[in-house]
Amino acid sequence: QLLQKSALAQCGGEAFVRDPASCRFDPAKLQCKVGQTEECLTAAQVNSARTIYEGRRHPRTGKIVFPGFSPGAEAAGGSWQAWTTGPSADRIGQAASYQFTSNALKYFAYGDPAFDFLTMDVGAQFDRAQAKMAPLIDSPNPNLSAFKARGGKLIQFHGWNDPAIPARSSILYYEDVGRTMGDTAGFYRMYLVPGMLHCAGGAGPNTVDWLAMIDRWVVAKDAPGPVTATSVANGSQLLCPYPGVARSDGKGGWSCSAKTKS
Repeated sequence: QLLQKSALAQCGGEAFVRDPASCRFDPAKLQCKVGQTEECLTAAQVNSARTIYEGRRHPRTGKIVFPGFSPGAEAAGGSWQAWTTGPSADRIGQAASYQFTSNALKYFAYGDPAFDFLTMDVGAQFDRAQAKMAPLIDSPNPNLSAFKARGGKLIQFHGWNDPAIPARSSILYYEDVGRTMGDTAGFYRMYLVPGMLHCAGGAGPNTVDWLAMIDRWVVAKDAPGPVTATSVANGSQLLCPYPGVARSDGKGGWSCSAKTKS
């Protein structure tokens, strides 16, 4: 709750972060000062939070090899407690990501029911697991030329506060496709949804008829542009095709502007 409250206050002061790419939240600002015991984090907690935000670093190079999670929905229902931390320290095993990772490495990568992934080397040992699993379950190929040639249209959407799959991993893929194929706007559009959790939910309005959008694109040749996401409780918000970002004119109107550096 402290992390979420502080991140929201620093990054716009609303119920959700509207432009997470420009949010530079550092949990170190919450570290307890000498004698402070409430409304602050220990040094170990700061390190844990920073690791979750930054992503996985390679142990030898220090380079971030997979992005971390975006701030602003840490305490939301269905967020960190459900996926990352568990409801308490002694129940971390209930977190969905813990269960997925533990079982995948035990039974898929190493065939060892006693394997404890919390003790694994995230360098060579992780690389061996990835080499076995990736050919079957990963989908990183950025060459979509066969799909494009067949007339395929792709709309990808991802919640900025997804606690299961970091939103920035979608950015990496989208930009990789662009580097590989050039301009992709004719067949591939991506929308990052502020305040949305894993596939749905969260404080940000995120209800969009994506199927109707892609149907219009295919049948009527009406390429998707800015779209309004709605919700029952939280009104609506403008979503822009990436890399666009919704900006307020200060008078109640919104429009899409250029990308904020992520």
